Amino acid sequence: MADMDSAKLLEEIEIYIDNCKTAGVLSSGNMIKVNREELIAMLEEVRMRLPKEIAESKRIVKTKDSIIADARAKGQRIMQDAAKEAVERFGEERMNFVMANTIRELSHDGRFSRQNKDWAEHIEIPENISRGRNLNLDYVIESHPAVLDGFIDMARAEIRMQRIEQAIGENEVTITAETRGYEAEGHNGTWHTVDKKEYAGEKFFPGKSRFS
Repeated sequence: MADMDSAKLLEEIEIYIDNCKTAGVLSSGNMIKVNREELIAMLEEVRMRLPKEIAESKRIVKTKDSIIADARAKGQRIMQDAAKEAVERFGEERMNFVMANTIRELSHDGRFSRQNKDWAEHIEIPENISRGRNLNLDYVIESHPAVLDGFIDMARAEIRMQRIEQAIGENEVTITAETRGYEAEGHNGTWHTVDKKEYAGEKFFPGKSRFS
C-alpha cells in the first residue's frame, strides 16, 4: 500500500469490508467480522497520507493562482500597449467615435460598465441610416464585451494622458491637487492658484501656484 494515494486506499478499505464475512445468520448482513489490526493499519495509512496530499493540493492551487495572476498582468500590459498604439495610429476623434458607437449599439449588454456607457452617451454619433439599414453597425468593434470594456478604459485613459501632456507642452500649465486623478507632486494640502481654466475637459491652473 506504500504507493497508493488516499483515494485508492479508501477504495481498498471498501473492497476489504465487502469481502468480510457476516457475523452470523441473525445479523442480516449489517454486521461483519473484520481483522481489527488490518483495518486499523489501513486507516492509519490514510491518516498519514492525507496531510501530505492536502499540502500538495494547496501548493498546486497556489502555483495555479500565481500562473493566472502572472498571465493577467501580462494581458493587462499587452492591452495597455495595444490601446496606446491604437490611439496614436487612429487619433482621438476616430477612436472616441468607434468606441462610443460600439457601446451605444450594444447598450443592452451588461458587460459594459456604467461609466463607459455614460461616457458614450456624451459622444456625438450622427444617425447613419441608408435604405433602412443602420450603417453605424459597420463601425462596431467585434470583440468579447468584457475584454472590450477594459480596452476602452485604457484607451480613454491614454487619450486623457495625451491631452494633459499636450496642454502642459503648449500652455505651460501646472497640474495641481484640483486636477482630477492626479496628486500635486506627491503633496497633500491646499493649492492656491491665480486662475482656473479648462482644457479638453480637464481642469488646469495656469500661472504661479503656492502650496500650504
